[in-house]
Amino acid sequence: MQPLILCYQGPDGRLDSVMPYIGEMSFGTHLKDVLGRSRVRAHVLPLPAISVEGHTVHTLTDELLRHMREGLAELQAQVLLK
Repeated sequence: MQPLILCYQGPDGRLDSVMPYIGEMSFGTHLKDVLGRSRVRAHVLPLPAISVEGHTVHTLTDELLRHMREGLAELQAQVLLK
């Protein structure tokens, strides 16, 4: 499994909360909001591959979530203004 982390940086250098498509938002509303944004930068961090061998769905999910949380914290620390 090859996890990737995405971090969207707004024009002010801080985390952009408009770009991620999450929660209960409708696609139409999200698309309108995204198209109305100016200068958003996407940062991508590929994480080390995780072997699926020897895992159950639950153990693989736990390991993937741990790697993604750590990777996201690392990426945000590198690219976002505080």
